[in-house]
Amino acid sequence: MFKRFLSVLTILFVCAGSAMATNLPNDLWDYIQKSFPDAKQRFDSVVELKNGNLYIPLAPAILEQVENIEIEWTYPKTTTLKSKPEVVVFNNNYVLLKAFKTKEGNWSLTQNENLPFKVRLGIMPQDMLVPIGLQVPESLKVVLGDLVVPNKSDVSIELDESDLSSDKDKKTAQRRNMVRSVKPIPELKNKKMFVSNYDSKFISVYDLDKSDALYELKLNGLPYKIISSNSSKFALVAYFGGKDVEVIDLKNERIVSTISFNSIPKDIVLDEEKNLAYIALPNSNLISVVDMNSAKLVKEIKVSQAPDKLFLSDNGEFLVFIDNKGQKLYKLEFGEEYVSRYIADLINPSKVVIYGNSVFVTSRTENKITKYSLENGEREAEALLHQKPIDAILSGDKIFILCATSSVLDVYDISKNKVVQEIRLPQGGFYSKINKISNMENVIITGIKVDKFIFFDLANAKIIKEQPFLFDVGNVVVVDK
Repeated sequence: MFKRFLSVLTILFVCAGSAMATNLPNDLWDYIQKSFPDAKQRFDSVVELKNGNLYIPLAPAILEQVENIEIEWTYPKTTTLKSKPEVVVFNNNYVLLKAFKTKEGNWSLTQNENLPFKVRLGIMPQDMLVPIGLQVPESLKVVLGDLVVPNKSDVSIELDESDLSSDKDKKTAQRRNMVRSVKPIPELKNKKMFVSNYDSKFISVYDLDKSDALYELKLNGLPYKIISSNSSKFALVAYFGGKDVEVIDLKNERIVSTISFNSIPKDIVLDEEKNLAYIALPNSNLISVVDMNSAKLVKEIKVSQAPDKLFLSDNGEFLVFIDNKGQKLYKLEFGEEYVSRYIADLINPSKVVIYGNSVFVTSRTENKITKYSLENGEREAEALLHQKPIDAILSGDKIFILCATSSVLDVYDISKNKVVQEIRLPQGGFYSKINKISNMENVIITGIKVDKFIFFDLANAKIIKEQPFLFDVGNVVVVDK
C-alpha cells in the first residue's frame, strides 16, 4: 500500500510540469486531425469533436520519443481513432479519454475499471476547464491531479424552479411566460443569440434557425456590458455598480471564473484576432487585460489618466481612450512599455472610430463628427450630424453613425470627409446601440422603447429585417453554435 502511495506521489510530481502544457505535441495533434479534421484543440489542450464529445488528454510521466505516432491500445478494442473509442493509449504514452454525455445529460468518462497502468500514470491538464459534474470512476480519480469537478448548482446559469417560483414581479413573470418569437434570419443560420434587457438579470437565448425562444438563463445581477469571443465562446459580463467581472462559458452555459477588481470597470473591448479583452478601470488608473482563451487576467497596464471609454485599432497594436476626468483623448501603444500620449480635448464625446492614422470622434451635444490626426492631434475635418449621435461603427471606408433623437443612421464617407447618406429608421423610441456580429458585415440595432431590433446590412446600407420584441433590448451577443 505504501509503495502504491509513493508511486502516486511520484507520478503527480513528475507530471506536474507537463500537465500544464497548453498544447498537445505537434505529431500527436497531426495524427488526431487525420481522423477528425474538424476537431478543435482548446486552450487547455482538450480536443473538441464536431458532435460535441470531448477527448481529454492525459500527459504521461515519461514522454516517449517515437518516429511515428501509433495507437497502442484502445477500449473498446479497435485499430482506428475514427471509431471514437472511450480510451486511447498511444505509443508515446499519451492517453485520450473520451468525455461524453449520458442519457441523463451528465458528463462521463469510461466506467471500465480494467485499464492499462499507463492510463493511471497520466494526469489531466491542470488548467483544464472541467465539464460540470464529470463522472470519474474511482480507479481514475488519480488522473485529476489538483482539478476539482464543479457541481451544476455552483456554476450553472440555467433557471431552476426556485427562480420561477420566487418571481414576485408579476410583469416579469408574465413576460417570461409570453411567447417571444423571433422569425428565422437566413443570414444568421447556425448561430445562437443571447439577449438581455435593461431591467432584468435574465437572458433570453434564441436559435436563429428556429422561431421560438429556446429558454432563459440567469446572471448574478443586472448587466451593463457583455462582450463575447466567437472563437472560445467565452463572454465577459460587467454588472452595474459591481467590481467583479464574470467569465461565462456560452457553449456550456456556466460561470467559468470571477475576476475581482479594486474599482468598478467602466468599459470592455475585445481584440478578436488575439482574443484579448481590455477592461477600463478609471478609479484605479488601470487597463486590465483578460485572455479570452484561458479566461484569466494576464496583465495590468498602469496609466496616469483615468481611462473610461476604450477603442481598439483594427490591427490590435494600440488603443485610444477617453480620460473621464477631463474628456481628453489619449493614445496607448502596446509594446515593452506602455506610454499614453495626449491627442485632443473633446466635448461630450459619444464614440471614437479609428481609421489609419486618424480618429473620428462624435459629440452627442454638438451633433458633429470631428477628425483628428493620431500623429499630432491636429483637427483635420468636421461634419454636422443629425441629433444626438450616440453610437458608430466602421465598415470599409464608411462610418455608420446612429443618431438617437432623429432615428437616423448618418453614413460618413472617410475619403470625402462628409456625410453622404442618411438612412431613416422606423420611428418611435430611442435607438441607442449598434451591436456588432463577429465576422459579418451585419449589425443589430437596438434601443429603449422601440419594441424591436433592426437587422442591418452595412455592406449594402439597408435594413434586412425589423424584428418585433416584447422588451427593450440591452445587450445582444451572437455566436456560432
